[in-house]
Amino acid sequence: MKIEVKSFKTKVARRIVFLFLLCALLPASTLGALGYWQVRTELQTQRSNRLNAGLSGAVQGLIERIQSIQAEQSLLAQRMLLGASGVAADDLHRVTDVSLVIGSDTRRIIGTLASLPSVSDEVLASLQPGEAVLMTPPGSGPDHFDILMAAPLDRDDASRGTMWVRADPDSLFSSAQVFATGLGALELDEQSDIGFCIFDPTLAPLMCAGALRPWLTGDLPVADQMAADSLKGPLQWTQDGTAFTGRFRRAFLRTQFRSESWTLVLAESDLWALAPLAEFRVNFFKVIAITLLLVLGLASLQVSRSLEPLAKLKKGTMSIAAKDFTARVRIHSGDEFEDLADSFNNMAERVGGLVDELETLSWSTITTLARTIDAKSPWTAGHSERVARMSLSIAQILGLDQEDLDTIHRGGLLHDIGKIGVPVHILDKPGKLNEEEAKIMQDHVIVGARILEPLTALSAVMPIVLQHHERVDGSGYPKGLTGEQMHPLARIVAVADAYDAIQSDRPYRSGRSSEQTAQIIVQDSGTDFDPEIVEAFLEVMALGDKPPSGWERQPLRAEVQSVESGG
Repeated sequence: MKIEVKSFKTKVARRIVFLFLLCALLPASTLGALGYWQVRTELQTQRSNRLNAGLSGAVQGLIERIQSIQAEQSLLAQRMLLGASGVAADDLHRVTDVSLVIGSDTRRIIGTLASLPSVSDEVLASLQPGEAVLMTPPGSGPDHFDILMAAPLDRDDASRGTMWVRADPDSLFSSAQVFATGLGALELDEQSDIGFCIFDPTLAPLMCAGALRPWLTGDLPVADQMAADSLKGPLQWTQDGTAFTGRFRRAFLRTQFRSESWTLVLAESDLWALAPLAEFRVNFFKVIAITLLLVLGLASLQVSRSLEPLAKLKKGTMSIAAKDFTARVRIHSGDEFEDLADSFNNMAERVGGLVDELETLSWSTITTLARTIDAKSPWTAGHSERVARMSLSIAQILGLDQEDLDTIHRGGLLHDIGKIGVPVHILDKPGKLNEEEAKIMQDHVIVGARILEPLTALSAVMPIVLQHHERVDGSGYPKGLTGEQMHPLARIVAVADAYDAIQSDRPYRSGRSSEQTAQIIVQDSGTDFDPEIVEAFLEVMALGDKPPSGWERQPLRAEVQSVESGG
């Protein structure tokens, strides 16, 4: 960009340049400081999320591996109980040693496992299938500990002894390590900025890798930060002059393995986690220098040329935001703003078309769903669409706005979607439903709400689906709601649904006439149905169907108007 010096000769030009510089440097410096703080905060948040996600996965991986060891122990026990020729070393995958204890006698099946801790008969007897006793007594191996698991050989006959197995530590911990760090054992041990540890209930280290490997033989610098009653929490310490931040999480083992919780720790050095900040500082000063040059260049241009096109584009954008997709922007500047206006107009036309297509697709999909539901039984063919039409008619009489009309239209079409889960033999049963069948039929409203729950665009429809069988006197289902507790739109669909159901043939009865059906609804006004909605329903009947005998049409809101006018 060429800087025209002559543009700065006047006082106004110099004042503009000064303001440009001030307006550029002050926000840039402020944004730089805020950006630095936000980047630091974001990096810390990302680290916290990484540590939390890593520990969650590690706990899950650890428990799954312990469960797989218990499963392997169960398989070995089954082989011995079935009188297999024997258990060989080739049969072992996640365990290294197997012994059987009968009374005071210890029989080594595979390996050298002989010195075993004691477990009470009561604990062994309380074990359920899939449960075992997990213990980590001191051992003589290179890791100075053993991971042992005990369970009755035969859960139905305690006299057959207790099977003990020694877990392979590498197999047990490898999954948790990969979940925590995403690195294998060899890769992690080469790291000096990432560390992972697993501790037994006494906080004795069972394995440590990466930056935390010194904890295997040294003191634990964070023991006072891991309160015994805390399930998880943050950790901070300095190791060899390097600041570390980590988190710990307990692995709950008592229920299935009769062991106190193990503790998992995952940590990263601050220097490694916040490394992008150093590059941010260098780039920040480069940006400031470049900003100065750009501001001087921009000050020499006629910025006013961009104001009018921008104002037009803004107006067009606001029109699009207001769903006026017919709005067009007219700019004849002969530059990129004119191209941008053309692109904007093309976008508005395409977006408008897509919105129309989506709206059409939405209604088509909902209608298809309704017809699919109704097609499940020949007795309900067209039911949902008729309920939707009647509900719309009642809602229009009540003067509801377009948004509510769209909602009740969708709700009417989808109100019985839960009947997908009702067996056909119940839908088509010619006689009275028994108690179990009635429960299944009533549950269709709950099933329907559960089906629609993931569809946030249809969240307004869910009260209709869930409540259209409620009654104003509380005798309906599923929750026995009364009066104002029911959603207003659900009260409308309840009347429309009852009208179509009573008027239609069913396998257990013939349909009533329109007049008889309307009479039944009038009789149930105030008990089953909202009187105001029944009145609107009768308005609809007066306009299209023959109303019940003895009913004289009255203005729908006459009573309300009388109260408002003081009459």
